[in-house]
Amino acid sequence: MLSALQVAAVLATEATVQSDLAEATVVQNLQSNMVGTSVPVPAPVPDEVALDEEIEEEFDEEPPETAASEDTGDAKMAEAAMDEDMGMPCYYDPYGNYNCGPTPVDYDYYGSSYTKDDVHTMVWTSLYQAAMPAMIFYQIERKAYTQKFGKAKENSWYLSSGTAHYTDEVRAWEKIMLLSSGLWGSLSLMGFFALSDQFRGETSVYIEHFLSNLQIPLYLYSNYLLFAVAINSGSWVDYFKWGSYSISSLITYAIQTDLGTEAMYFLNDANSKWADSELIPSIFYLINWAEHDPRFHPDDSYSGIYY
Repeated sequence: MLSALQVAAVLATEATVQSDLAEATVVQNLQSNMVGTSVPVPAPVPDEVALDEEIEEEFDEEPPETAASEDTGDAKMAEAAMDEDMGMPCYYDPYGNYNCGPTPVDYDYYGSSYTKDDVHTMVWTSLYQAAMPAMIFYQIERKAYTQKFGKAKENSWYLSSGTAHYTDEVRAWEKIMLLSSGLWGSLSLMGFFALSDQFRGETSVYIEHFLSNLQIPLYLYSNYLLFAVAINSGSWVDYFKWGSYSISSLITYAIQTDLGTEAMYFLNDANSKWADSELIPSIFYLINWAEHDPRFHPDDSYSGIYY
C-alpha cells in the first residue's frame, strides 16, 4: 500500500499538470483570436488643392430658385415671341418689363392717353368759369341800378352809369368777374387757337405756370368775397349764392386739375421729361413741396426704357 506521503505527491503532480494544461489552452485561444485581425491604419490627410477644388464646385452650383426663375423668364420670352408672331403689339412698361398685348388706354408714360378732347375740356370749362361771373354781375348790377334810381338802366355798357348804385354784392361780383376773365378768359381765348394748332406751346406754358399757380388763390378769394356778403346781409339767398358758387368752383377745379396736365402734354407733344398725373401748382415743385413723376419712353435697348 502507498503511504500518505506518496499519495500527497501524486495529487500535487496532477494539480500541476492540470494548471499547465489550462495555461496552454488560454494561450492557444488568444493566438487563434489574433489570426485574421488587422490593425487600423490612420486615414491619409486630404490634399489641400483637392479640398479647394471641391469647395469651389459647391459654390459654383446654381441654387434651385435661380434656375427656376430663369426657366420662368425663358417661358415669358417664349410667350412674348409667340404673341409677336400672332401680330400682337409688344412694349416695355415703365419698369422694364416686356409685355405683349393691348397697350393700356390710360398709359400716360407713352402719351397714348393725351388727346385733343383734353384741350376741349379745358377750353370749355374755362369759358364757363369766365362767363358765369360776368353774367351774374350783369344782372345784379342792373337790378341795383333800378333799385337805386327807380328806373331801368338804359345803357348796358360796363361802367357807363358810374358806380353810385353799387352794393356790397355788386362790388364782390365785379371783382370776381374781373379776376375770372383775366385767368380763365385768357385761357379760353388761347385754347380756341390751340384747337386749331396755333399757339400750342404758349397755351401749354400758360396752363403749367399761370393756371396752376393762380386758380387756387382766385377760388379762395372769390369764395371769401361772397361769404362776406352773406355774413353782412344775413340773407339765406346770399348764403345760397355763396354755396352754389363754391360747389361750381369745386367741380371746375376738379376737372381742370385732373385733365390739365394731359391737355398740357398733348399741346407740347409730350416733349417733357415729366409725366405728372395732376395739375399741381408749379411753384410747389420749386420749393420742394411736390415731386414730378418721371416720363418713360419705350426703347429697343437692353433695359427697355430710357429717360
